[in-house]
Amino acid sequence: MTRIFYLGVGTQKAATTWCYNLLLNNKINFGRGVSKEMQVFNIAFSDKFGPMHRSILAQQNNPKFRSIARFIDNLDSYFEYFDKYIMRDCITCSADFTNEYNTLTVENFKYIKEEFLKRGIVVKVIFLMREPVSRLISMILMRHKNANINFDPGGTTAFEIALHNLKNPHADVLYSNYEHTVLALQEAFIKEDIFFGFYETLFSTQLVELSNFLDIPIELLQSEALVYQNKSDDTKFFKYTIEELVMLKDHYRSVYTFVEDKFNFNTRTYWKPDCKKEYN
Repeated sequence: MTRIFYLGVGTQKAATTWCYNLLLNNKINFGRGVSKEMQVFNIAFSDKFGPMHRSILAQQNNPKFRSIARFIDNLDSYFEYFDKYIMRDCITCSADFTNEYNTLTVENFKYIKEEFLKRGIVVKVIFLMREPVSRLISMILMRHKNANINFDPGGTTAFEIALHNLKNPHADVLYSNYEHTVLALQEAFIKEDIFFGFYETLFSTQLVELSNFLDIPIELLQSEALVYQNKSDDTKFFKYTIEELVMLKDHYRSVYTFVEDKFNFNTRTYWKPDCKKEYN
């Protein structure tokens, strides 16, 4: 039986955790690694942040972080870990869903694919995208929640926070450069081994396609999608003026254009975040 490794490459706040949990909860032949987000290749291939992140990981008391640090220092051990310790006996698939992998290059992706192939494992890639303003707002809310900060997402304050994050490469450019990721994946992998999804249509018109890609019965995905869609959406509480909305949307103009041209995706229909109800 073919062994499959699902590589999730982002983007942040586009239902990547939901997608990973589909595999974890619905595939009896799925083997879980030490973490959903291994954070290996983004650090190993980064000249700027790699050494710092290795040092941080190596000093963690958590065994998970110590394992990841070893994988970063010796990439062969990453592939051997999944080959010999996770995907064995009746376990025929596993995954690593790390949002920061969307920064990897064509060469990086080809390396990952070839190393797994040497071990008889096929790599299938999942890249989920989301309207960038909504994605940014959702990220801001998540970070405040994780830091236990009470935040009133309204008026000018919300806009100022959004602008601050737009100037932060780690918060914005890192997760919103869809063109880079899409083109790199298309050059490194064959079409049949890539799933491009959109947060706004993932739970409706793309559900059958995702079911086929993951080889999970559509009935299970429909049930999981219903639960996810019933979650509250805090982004709807963000309010901006028309001028502020225009500024935010203009910042992402190239993202809109690329997605429209590349996927024939109707951004005017689907990419109207809740915070922009009055904006056309």
